[in-house]
Amino acid sequence: MFGPFLTLLGLDDPSKTQPRPTPPTAATKTAEEQSQESDLKRKQIQQLSAYLNSPKVRGGGGARKRLVESVRQVSEVVIWSDRRNPELLSVCIEMGLHQHMLTLLQSRGKQQRWSPSDNAVTVQVLQTFSIILDSVSDTKFLYALLSNNFVNQLIAAPVDMDNEEVVSYYVAFLKALSLKLTADTIHFFCNERMDDFPLYTTAISLFDHPDSMVRVAVRAITLNVFRINDPQALDFVLHSPKCASFWEQIVCALKDSYDDAFRILVDMLPSRQHGSSAVATSQIDRARMSAAQGWAAIDQ
Repeated sequence: MFGPFLTLLGLDDPSKTQPRPTPPTAATKTAEEQSQESDLKRKQIQQLSAYLNSPKVRGGGGARKRLVESVRQVSEVVIWSDRRNPELLSVCIEMGLHQHMLTLLQSRGKQQRWSPSDNAVTVQVLQTFSIILDSVSDTKFLYALLSNNFVNQLIAAPVDMDNEEVVSYYVAFLKALSLKLTADTIHFFCNERMDDFPLYTTAISLFDHPDSMVRVAVRAITLNVFRINDPQALDFVLHSPKCASFWEQIVCALKDSYDDAFRILVDMLPSRQHGSSAVATSQIDRARMSAAQGWAAIDQ
């Protein structure tokens, strides 16, 4: 019944069935095709730069959907350039895509209140920078991204810290930055003029955040800082007044944990009517008093 129809389609004989062609990859494309694709990406970079740098967008306006999509495309074109045509990475820097995204954050921070649209753009900008930091391997591009105090301006950009989603993306961004800390890059993160280490001081300000995931990320960031073992950074961390409150919080947290451990031990003991338990409890009480005196000396 379907014989003639199958014959027309070339499906009556399995030998006539042609496999579906696979899309060409960078390795299979001709030099001309690769050049055309690079030209398209170059135009895309220029278009993204023109839109993100338009007066309306720089002033805090712009349609939310288009803004979010444009920022998302920045990560795509940067990663494509890193893997297919690294020369376009310099075009991204020259066109100021990173600067335009920083301006997006700064312009929205000038608003009297954070709107859902502002937070959506903020989340996308933070996510885009995190993706770029995690995915791009070109050292020159990363150095250009971190230099000229740009990274510290980005860390200091205002975000809605009362919004849980924004905070989670912001901390993830800080953690991605901390993974780029090396002996060769740490000078990008130190603001000598302001005598500040913004990545570290911003992270420790969230040390006691109610969200456990944020606290875990903060600990990872601080450990990444100590991992570098840079004398200048360690001197700031250990002796700067800006870090003093962090160490006080550490001491208080240890003190609370110490007290909690004593309470658990006391609760686990049998009734005090038995002589042995009474002696043990008395010893624990004396130890607690001694520890309390020690903590008081530290607090002073």
